[in-house]
Amino acid sequence: MHPARYRALCLVLYALPAVSGLRAQQKLPDVGPEVRAVFPAGGQKGSTVEMTIRGIRLEDVSAIEFADPGIEAEICHAEHYEVVAIVKIGKGVPSGIQDYRLIGKAGAVVGAFDVSDLPSRNESEPNNLPSTAEKVKLPVIVNGVIENNDVDYFAFQAEPGEKLVFQIVSSRLGGNLDSVLTIFDSRGNEIAFNDDNGLRRDSKLIFEPKTKGEYTIQVNNAFPFGNPSMYYRLSMGKLPSITEVFPLAAVAGQRTEFVIGGANLDQVQEVTLGELNYRGSILEKSPTRLTVQIDVPGPAPEGSGNIKISTGALHLSSDQSISISQIPQLASASARSRAKPQSIPVPAGVSGVIEKDRAADYYEFEARAGERLAIEVKALSIGSEMDPALFLYDSSGKLLVYQDEAVPWYFTDPPNHDPYLVHRFENAGRYKLAVRDSAHNGGAGYFYHLSVRPAQPDFQLLMHKPAATLFRGRKSTITVRVRRFGGWDTPIEVWAETAGDAFKRVSGVAEPKNSTITDCNAKLWQLNGTDVDLNIEVPAAARNGDVPILIRGRGTDANGRKVAHTVSALYYSGFNGTGMGTIQHRDVYTTIADLPAVVMDAPRNFAVAAGKSEKLRINVTRFDEAATSVPVQIEDLPAGISAENAELPPGAGLIEIKLTAGSAATPGTYRIRLKVQGVQSPWIEFKINAAPAKKP
Repeated sequence: MHPARYRALCLVLYALPAVSGLRAQQKLPDVGPEVRAVFPAGGQKGSTVEMTIRGIRLEDVSAIEFADPGIEAEICHAEHYEVVAIVKIGKGVPSGIQDYRLIGKAGAVVGAFDVSDLPSRNESEPNNLPSTAEKVKLPVIVNGVIENNDVDYFAFQAEPGEKLVFQIVSSRLGGNLDSVLTIFDSRGNEIAFNDDNGLRRDSKLIFEPKTKGEYTIQVNNAFPFGNPSMYYRLSMGKLPSITEVFPLAAVAGQRTEFVIGGANLDQVQEVTLGELNYRGSILEKSPTRLTVQIDVPGPAPEGSGNIKISTGALHLSSDQSISISQIPQLASASARSRAKPQSIPVPAGVSGVIEKDRAADYYEFEARAGERLAIEVKALSIGSEMDPALFLYDSSGKLLVYQDEAVPWYFTDPPNHDPYLVHRFENAGRYKLAVRDSAHNGGAGYFYHLSVRPAQPDFQLLMHKPAATLFRGRKSTITVRVRRFGGWDTPIEVWAETAGDAFKRVSGVAEPKNSTITDCNAKLWQLNGTDVDLNIEVPAAARNGDVPILIRGRGTDANGRKVAHTVSALYYSGFNGTGMGTIQHRDVYTTIADLPAVVMDAPRNFAVAAGKSEKLRINVTRFDEAATSVPVQIEDLPAGISAENAELPPGAGLIEIKLTAGSAATPGTYRIRLKVQGVQSPWIEFKINAAPAKKP
């Protein structure tokens, strides 16, 4: 199932067993910084940029630390809704996405920052009409944002015979833009268009102009609205770009020859694979094709990596991921059908392409009685346009298993749309597999990698947030997702500990059953794994500040093999509510802080007219456990303004403070804030409007 384009706003309830007499505990608040927008979200090597981070609870941010020491940040100012920093990018920083860690007094957040060799510039408004399109000289990266009902236009010159590459980076940086790219000629005719690029919402368009002249590219959101979270970086120019790689896997200890397709590939001088930069030898190259040999060392662990290319002056990474495998690899045969399936050994991996609509690829293999095989298709997860579906048949043609995705996708989980199944074969014999796109589509971009191997039970630990806040004198919860592979069917112990005395070791157990969640329509969803809540109690005397935390898991599979793993943390977008891939910062940190007596959610703006009254509504939660009301102080209240009901009752809820502007109140814009038991709200922009004119 391809990811839907909407996000439901609903109450989410975890399915928990009913426990008689269990007292519901008050949910602890989020008090750490939350990032909702970053501008610009990247820059050129060797440059200095002023970066503005918008969100909430940013007033106590004291530092921004990048994973790469070649990037330094100095904070200019910080307030509740905004942090401004000067970021210096060293010339030796690798191209691509770099982590940064925003550190606050009561928590931290990890974000992503894009580094490129290309010159960068911020968009200049107004550019929301073709007639006001901002003129740009290629190649360039433009930093932009789609706010309100905004549309951005950029005008550029092009020559016939060129292949110009336009690519958006937004969702990979935590942005909320579902981008659409459209190119118009000088007469305003639409001549090129792209919405999504495979699983990602970031658009990519390769354009070949037929005539010399000025063209315009439009950037907009797929839906007619915008806000500061819809920031993006648009790269434009005659840039080398990879659209396909074949095969889709390299075998450790062997030399693999790859054929790489794309645009402007004759500019490429160097090709490498993965984080360890396995270097390739270019055998042939043309504008649309590279042939490369890459040697992967024998000790290389299984995993994946991207093909990276360099022109000498420009370093780029493809969107497509390549597997590094320990099992034999094959290419799909040219003639394969249900009547004549391609025979493959076990274990083996196969790289294939669904070349046309309504097509499917068929494979045949031998299985022994009682054998358990893991069968996986990777497509969307490696940059393909294909949403794969997998079918398993016995020798008589009976369908044994159909799978579209391993677990139906719930929108707060990282996308996982590729099939993965473990099947125990009751009888020895020949079995068939069919692979196709779930919507019966096909084409050059519908590539996939199929693997069939003996099931090896294993598991993975994930944190969907790379940082957490723990409160002194309280129990705080860190949730760890346990994902099982290869038919793992025994419990797994998960624990958290720290080298100091900040808290004692805590543990929990993941039973071999996926967690469930109920949405606002009472529909039960199965999550992709088991969530384990680690309830950490921090002593009241613990010292506030950052504490590195080690989270590990261990278990023994059904065969008696002992396995242990350390948690991997994901980028997390607080605005989107989704994880976005493994963070570059390998360490997981917690912040120990004091639980505030109250937490206030106050409006950013409020207005009242002279001679009138309005109610200032604030959502407040109390954590002081007091049973009496306490007064609410209003700081910097302008002269001529009176307040009623300025007190906070026990518990949580909505308070309404009646503010009245006397006839003598001076119209203007002021700033006020609330103070309760020493806790201050963010500043509220308070506007006094002139009294309305009396009707004659």
